[in-house]
Amino acid sequence: MTRQPSEDLIHPKAEKGIDAAKQKTQKHTSHDRRIMHVDMDAFFAAIEQRDNPQLRGKPVIVGGTKGQRGVVATCSYEARKFGVKSGMPLAEAERKCPNAAFLKTNGRKYTYTAIKLLDIFHRYSPIVEPVSIDEAYLDITGSIRQFGSDRKLAESLKNEVYNILQLTCSAGIAHNRIFAKLASGLEKPDGLTIINREEVAVKVFPLPVEKLWGVGDKTAETLHKLGITTIGKLAKYPLNILKNYFGINGEQLQKIARGEGATAVVSIKEREDEKSIGHEHTFSGDVLNINAVMQRLLILSQKVGRRLRSRGFGGTIITLKLRYSDFETHTHRETFPEIFWDDREIFEAGKVLFKQIYQKKRAVRLIGISVSRLFRIDFESEFPLHQVDLFSEPSRKKEILPVMDSLRDKYGENIISRCAANV
Repeated sequence: MTRQPSEDLIHPKAEKGIDAAKQKTQKHTSHDRRIMHVDMDAFFAAIEQRDNPQLRGKPVIVGGTKGQRGVVATCSYEARKFGVKSGMPLAEAERKCPNAAFLKTNGRKYTYTAIKLLDIFHRYSPIVEPVSIDEAYLDITGSIRQFGSDRKLAESLKNEVYNILQLTCSAGIAHNRIFAKLASGLEKPDGLTIINREEVAVKVFPLPVEKLWGVGDKTAETLHKLGITTIGKLAKYPLNILKNYFGINGEQLQKIARGEGATAVVSIKEREDEKSIGHEHTFSGDVLNINAVMQRLLILSQKVGRRLRSRGFGGTIITLKLRYSDFETHTHRETFPEIFWDDREIFEAGKVLFKQIYQKKRAVRLIGISVSRLFRIDFESEFPLHQVDLFSEPSRKKEILPVMDSLRDKYGENIISRCAANV
């Protein structure tokens, strides 16, 4: 793997001009905006291979040890050659690749690396929107002039990630988020793809419709029955027929194919005035294992609770979002008499909503939970009373939750967690 030699690990142009870049970006319209999507290559597995030379070049599966129940968090490219993929039950992964190294996840190490990664991203743009631990969008519109071109900027960022973290990433650049994300996946691993507006018909439209975000196996199967095999055909297909088959999601599918919809990258700082606080997760594959879905819901609930407490809020409305593998999406919300800010209570409310809307034996692609109708809470003196148990009794909350939050602040999101009960 070739990398530019550098005495200084940090590109000098990435150290300056960021404030100016932000001002320039704000002056640009969506027509000339440049968005970069950066996706780490087999992130967890790559970190394990980096830290253990004996694992390099060998199949590595992260998510649990052999014989353990659970799902694959991620796997190396060597394991993917055997048909292993994220979201697959560990037992199935072991059958497909019995000689792989099976490793438990190491949240503390992965989170530390992700923080370092964000530091690098912010040297190339002031507007960075992380969407998961291993991927982020960057608005590089105002930063390009510092490097001469968007390609040179991306190459510099990729080199810096490798020089500092000894990891590779794939980048995609386009005039909107949808095509930037599509581009980042076209030349994995260690790829760089740029799609200019005038190149969409040549670079995007001939691609298989499965390449689009949001098009799972069942959606693709239905599209194929309609003769829609490429992104271009989907972009031009009669909308009334799409609506007949997919409902309101038919219009959304066509917008995605055309690269229409939300374009702006929203930085963390710009989200301070949210009227609701929530998190959602898109599984890398269709998930039928409901326990795996509940584990993810618990993690999302913990993130929501932590953000609520860090901002001094509680809320009375819980909303659950559920998307199936065929892109059909449902949301259900309920207003409660009590104020939610505790992880476990958010999770339990989410489980109730899940049971109300989940259709059995359907594969899940996305799960999300949010808290709205927010109220300011003084956590030093106000502790709304709830049903008493080990973790919800007021005095115990006052002791336990701040400790859990401080541990996650210091060592990462996965350093401590509650156990998810079966549905």
